Amino acid sequence: MFGRKQSDAPAPQVNGTAVAAPVLADPAVIETPAAAPVAVPDTPAPAADTPATTAPAPAAPAPQPATPSVAAPVAAPAAAAPVATKTRRNAQLAETIRHQLLQRIDPTSAVKMSRKRLLREVEGLIAEIANEERLQLNQRDQTAIANELLDDMIGFGPIEPLLADPAVADILVNGPHQIYAESHGRLKLTDCQFRDNAHVLNVAQRIAAMVGRRIDESSPMVDARLEDGSRVNIIIPPLSLVGP
Repeated sequence: MFGRKQSDAPAPQVNGTAVAAPVLADPAVIETPAAAPVAVPDTPAPAADTPATTAPAPAAPAPQPATPSVAAPVAAPAAAAPVATKTRRNAQLAETIRHQLLQRIDPTSAVKMSRKRLLREVEGLIAEIANEERLQLNQRDQTAIANELLDDMIGFGPIEPLLADPAVADILVNGPHQIYAESHGRLKLTDCQFRDNAHVLNVAQRIAAMVGRRIDESSPMVDARLEDGSRVNIIIPPLSLVGP
């Protein structure tokens, strides 16, 4: 270790007391202690999905020309009411008119009239009843109801149009509200309906009477052939568990 030689001059005195002169070290040989390392706080690494620098805001999109709005397609108007709905409506009107019509018509005279003449008479009575009851019926409705009432009076009720259809090969009545017709080899449920079980039984008795038979609880089954060659099979309770 290198030092500097002390001077031979006497030491200075203060108030008669010798004071040691300070020893000056050579700045060239003075060892400067190493500076203590400065702790730098750890800076957390940026997240993977966070950019190191803030991305500049995207430029505003250029104004686009206005796109003309397209109106939603307008739904097509509902189709006309199906035949089944119109048939049920006619049946309800016919039931309202039927009770009054039977009180105003003479059954004895009616059976002696031709169908065409009886149809005119019934249509006139229906128009009269409709005016009294304030029922809204056009000429077509009056004619349809008149034909239904005539089928009940002198025909086979709601199955009369099926009997008149040459394409129908077979008719199956399974209660008042299930009437099937076979046409072109396919059996389909029709829109025709009887009012109730009593209505079905009334038509069945009319058919049985045409071949000189009767149908009731004592004779609940009839299997016969009509004059036109058609075969008819009728079963009612107690043999039938679901009605005539």
